[in-house]
Amino acid sequence: MEPLYAKLYDKYTKLKARKFGELEQLNKDQEEKFINYMAAAEELIQHLKDENDRLHAKLNDLISSTRPSVDDQSLDYQKLLMEEIHKNKELSQEVEKLHKLQKERVDGERGQLNDHTSQKRSDMSDGPMTRSRKRSRPPESSGEIVLVTQENGQREAVQEDSENISFKETSSSGAPEEAKQPQCCTRATEEPGDCTDDKSTCKCLFQALIQYTLGMQFSVATQVAGICISAFHESSGYSFTLTWADKEASGEVELMYTVQSLGTYERVAPEWMREVIKFSSTMCPIFFNRIARFINVHQ
Repeated sequence: MEPLYAKLYDKYTKLKARKFGELEQLNKDQEEKFINYMAAAEELIQHLKDENDRLHAKLNDLISSTRPSVDDQSLDYQKLLMEEIHKNKELSQEVEKLHKLQKERVDGERGQLNDHTSQKRSDMSDGPMTRSRKRSRPPESSGEIVLVTQENGQREAVQEDSENISFKETSSSGAPEEAKQPQCCTRATEEPGDCTDDKSTCKCLFQALIQYTLGMQFSVATQVAGICISAFHESSGYSFTLTWADKEASGEVELMYTVQSLGTYERVAPEWMREVIKFSSTMCPIFFNRIARFINVHQ
């Protein structure tokens, strides 16, 4: 039995030594791998630190190089903003001046129209009074009766001829006759002293309807060339006139568009709004449609 135990013990000792050797070799391999891993990790960390330092330096260089340009751009933008604010103030002052001029012109035209209307009424009233006075005077003889009657007949004929001539001239100019205007229009043109406010009840209903439809103020003015319509857009200061022009060979009425002021539309107005345009009365819807569309786009 003892030799058997000795043999088993020897075999156990050899097996134990071999197992310990394998474990020691495995530990050495693992330690070597761990050392290599630590070295690689330290190298990668150092590389990332260097890259981070390089990027920080580059970022600082970019900030230092772009900061002056950004400051200059900020100053330029501030200057542009101040210039725009100054221009807006000037445009606002110009619009106020245009409003005052428009109001003064409308008041002056109304005053002239009132003077003309009152003078016409006084002339028309003086004629019948003179004739009635002459007729009421008792004649001294039959010869004087015949003379006064002939003289009155000639005056009446001359007055009727002058009224017919003035009516024909007004009709041939293409402008609407004052005698054919409705009562609201004749009241607004003949009695402006009774309603100084534009929003009063005695304003011309047709004129108010056009203003509400197109968003512009319209007034009738008398010029050397004839009667014209003056239009004014309050918020922008844009104003123009429409004058009855000469008739064509076909007899169709022409209107002449003339711009008075572009106001705040000075920079954006198209070329056709700056020129003098003649167009027929059938083109009025297209003309006002373009005006309204332009105002709606640029409001």
